[in-house]
Amino acid sequence: MNILVTGATGFIASQIVHDLLQQGHQVVCCARDTNYAKLMFPNATIIYSNYFKENNQAICRERLKNIDIVINTVGILYHPVPRVIWTVHFETPRALFDACLAAKVKCIVQFSALGSEKSDTPYAKSKKAIDDYLLSLSIPAIILRPSLVYGRGSYGGMSLFRGLAGLPWFILIPGNGQQLLQPIHVEDLSKAVVRLIEQPK
Repeated sequence: MNILVTGATGFIASQIVHDLLQQGHQVVCCARDTNYAKLMFPNATIIYSNYFKENNQAICRERLKNIDIVINTVGILYHPVPRVIWTVHFETPRALFDACLAAKVKCIVQFSALGSEKSDTPYAKSKKAIDDYLLSLSIPAIILRPSLVYGRGSYGGMSLFRGLAGLPWFILIPGNGQQLLQPIHVEDLSKAVVRLIEQPK
């Protein structure tokens, strides 16, 4: 299949691209740093993409020629200007999803946020808004909301936990330490994505 992956050099997306290429799929990688992307994925097609600025369908339509599936992994946990978060999480993907509909893309895989229904942060609210919009379209869609994703090259919360686990003394934890947490390894998440898009339904 011909698959377009946004944010292709990111922690999660780079594993997905690697696994898709291993399975023989044709992958179009959208990334801001195209030189880095070419080094990572010499067998993929690399396209410059900037989610901060590309919130119109015309740009998206050019990229979707012959594309069967779109995997949107772009996300930013924090920005001091909430409007920027909404641009990256809602306005730009909305333009992409509308273009997918016009281009008759077979399926969209959207990476969202666990707990987005309950949180009131700009990150979660913008992710929830684009999830709802995607589900309103007449195009097959898969919305994934993984828990903490860990693995080589991870950053953010999981890197903090890995660092704390390596400390040579006791670590204070909130409450009684019985909070439920279900992290997932990036390779397992990637394999799940590959299996999902290869399903006939």
